[in-house]
Amino acid sequence: MFAYSPITFFLSFLVLLGSATAANLFRMDGRSPTEVRAAGGLVSWNPAGTGSVLDHGKAKLEKDDPWVSTTSSKRLARSGAKSAGSVYVYTIDPKSPNKLEIVDLDKAFKKAGEDNPHPGEKEFSVHRTIPWANIISWDTMTRGKKTGTMTRVDFEKGPSAPSSPKSPKSPKKSPKSPKSPTKSGRSMKEFTA
Repeated sequence: MFAYSPITFFLSFLVLLGSATAANLFRMDGRSPTEVRAAGGLVSWNPAGTGSVLDHGKAKLEKDDPWVSTTSSKRLARSGAKSAGSVYVYTIDPKSPNKLEIVDLDKAFKKAGEDNPHPGEKEFSVHRTIPWANIISWDTMTRGKKTGTMTRVDFEKGPSAPSSPKSPKSPKKSPKSPKSPTKSGRSMKEFTA
């Protein structure tokens, strides 16, 4: 019979590891890339909040929510982009350059012996903030149709790019735009409404 060499085993391990670490997360949000960059990223309602991820999943935390909702499904994130104005589906790298504190909401509810009230959302909750540097790109969506795509790198090279991103701060302190909600916490209506 054939025996696996250590090299074959190691290469197989790297292939499996690479596919596990390459997964991106997605978030549909009304804030423009300019607003997100000015805030330092996609910031939760209250980065200093102490609410649990289960309370976040049950939508109990409101403006004290320290979690940002994301999904592993780009299709699901795009399905909520029905607004007449522009909304954005951000593609997020969960590991580079900043490793994010991420909780698989389905697994958290199972571990607690509770039912996830929104099991179809494929939610991965990010604690506190998703730094600007972890945003890879975004699709601009209007009435459910993709009207453009841009990478963070190309955006930063553009003529209208701000000088540098600020440190993450709570959206409560940033100016509000009527068409751009500042909530980053638990509102999966952003994915499914």
